[in-house]
Amino acid sequence: SSGAFELRSPGLFVSPWRDEFDASRMMLVDLFESLDVKGTPVVVAAANDTLFVTGSNDPEGLVALARAAEAAMAQNNAQSGVAFILNQGVWQAWLPPREHPAWEKLKILALETYGAAQARQKQLLEMQLQQSNVDARVPMMRAFKTQSGDIVTAIAWIEGIPALLPRVDRIDFVRPSTSGKAEDAKIWSTRFELAESMLSELMQPIGEFPERFLVQAFPSDEQLEKLASEGGLIDEPPNRS
Repeated sequence: SSGAFELRSPGLFVSPWRDEFDASRMMLVDLFESLDVKGTPVVVAAANDTLFVTGSNDPEGLVALARAAEAAMAQNNAQSGVAFILNQGVWQAWLPPREHPAWEKLKILALETYGAAQARQKQLLEMQLQQSNVDARVPMMRAFKTQSGDIVTAIAWIEGIPALLPRVDRIDFVRPSTSGKAEDAKIWSTRFELAESMLSELMQPIGEFPERFLVQAFPSDEQLEKLASEGGLIDEPPNRS
């Protein structure tokens, strides 16, 4: 690729090619390693013809990156709002520290991208399940802001209902009440990665992206109590849906 990145604003560069292969040039890591940014290159491939770049140690550049990506994601050709950082020649999904002024916007952009991909996946999986006569839910994650200002994703694992659960931050294990009232249900909540490690025999990855896990049997009360006690409950009412 010939041509240099264009400086859009202090610390923020944009790809110059506009040939529908701008995002694909992320594979040419030399283009980014030689770019004059503060810290490690951070990119958002907002569209096939739009690639934003700044440095991980450039607060002004990261805020500008988040704003530019947000505007680009509102266009019809939007592709991704996920920020990636170049780590030893490999791009990895990345967010600045929680206290960074660009954190919230970049986090929301990443969640919106993941949610859109999950919605498209849900339609395809439901068609496949219907064609295969398999009775299983394909739920969508929910996201909420905690009292501490963090943004967390969650999903409900409901007893007696097979489902393909997406990877999230928190799982709410729900045992519906015999009365049928949602407020009478018993709920245990825990971090997803803890559930994945303790319930590997009950959570079968299906090899899809975004990642989903087939769950059928429900954990025992002993397992649920241990998960809830060790899982670090997040400060938000459990998901009862």
